[in-house]
Amino acid sequence: MDVLLVVLMIASLVAAAAAAASAFLLLRRQPVILAAVERVGAEVKAVAHRMSSLEDEIARARLAQETSLSENLRQVRADVKTVELKLAEGRENPEAIEAAIKLAKEGVDTDMIVKRTALPQQVVESIVLFHGLR
Repeated sequence: MDVLLVVLMIASLVAAAAAAASAFLLLRRQPVILAAVERVGAEVKAVAHRMSSLEDEIARARLAQETSLSENLRQVRADVKTVELKLAEGRENPEAIEAAIKLAKEGVDTDMIVKRTALPQQVVESIVLFHGLR
């Protein structure tokens, strides 16, 4: 029985030594595992920061695009209004056309008629061609 007790004690000591070695290895590896977890956490933070930066850049690009579109639309509207006014000058001012015809019949040159009536050069040239002295 003493032998059996000695064997059991040796087996217990070996098991305890194995358990202690396993615990020691786990504790020893814990810093490595913690360091890996910290690295992954840092990488996740970096990715989150990059995503936030991209979202900011996208928002700025959208705002710039909307501003540019608004400015272009405003400029097109102004250009259309200018063209409408230029087109309306000749049609809506019959007095100017009649004055230009009268001046052309009197022999006044094209440049002077343009200055006096504020009609476009092309309109005055046509009037002089049809109504001017021959």
